[in-house]
Formats: sequence, structure tokens, C-alpha cells
Amino acid sequence: MDGVNQNCSALIYFLINIHFDEGRDEMF
Repeated sequence: MDGVNQNCSALIYFLINIHFDEGRDEMF
């Protein structure tokens, strides 16, 4: 269970980073 939770956190963190990278491109 702990491994799955860690995997989900990494995936969410990865998706958030992509989202913020796209937002930064739109801002500038």
C-alpha cells in the first residue's frame, strides 16, 4: 500500500509540474 501511495504521489507531482510548465508558457 505504501509503495502504491508513493507511486500516485509521484504521478500527481509529475502532472502538476507539466501543468505549471504550460501555464508559465502562456503567461510569458
